Amino acid sequence: RIYNNAFIGFLTGISVAPAQGGPTYIFRNVVADWHPSQSKAFQGYPFKFNFKSAFTTDWVYLYHNTCHTARPGQPGFLFKSYSKWRGVVSRNNIYAGTGYALESWPRSKFPVDFDYDDLYTADPKRLITWGGKKHGTLADYSAATGQEKHGVSAPPGFVDATKGDYRLAPGSAVIDKGVVIPGVNDDHAGAAPDLGAFEHSP
Repeated sequence: RIYNNAFIGFLTGISVAPAQGGPTYIFRNVVADWHPSQSKAFQGYPFKFNFKSAFTTDWVYLYHNTCHTARPGQPGFLFKSYSKWRGVVSRNNIYAGTGYALESWPRSKFPVDFDYDDLYTADPKRLITWGGKKHGTLADYSAATGQEKHGVSAPPGFVDATKGDYRLAPGSAVIDKGVVIPGVNDDHAGAAPDLGAFEHSP
């Protein structure tokens, strides 16, 4: 279990490459300000799944993480390659970047289950690219893949990300947009859980 941490300023934030045995639960973390490598040869990204190993990455559950960077040209979430993972489940997260909000390089199908997340990018010309196919709207992506049927694509509305305050401001578009996960967010404050690491208290 990896939870209640703040990872700030990095190339790759949390790695499950590999994580054999599992399951691995990654929840209520702030993962922020990732950036490219010094040579600019590699993009930064919040979670690392790609690896070259005989080992596997068994089930990974991503719940209520706040992922945000303002560094230019950085994806909100990136799958570089399918590397023997059993399944990746994503619920109630914020993925906010400046390149594609969600980017996956592999062209083959692989086991993922994404829903109830906020996929946002500061670049109005890019939203999602999945296996070589670009999707300009969340509805188009959902229709093509079955993913994020209850997701949103909106500015998260933080109190002040420039000062590292990733709590949700009143009126944020991601308040009450999550789904109940027993044992994880039963104590949510509003009509439904909020997205990201912090529950907004009216």
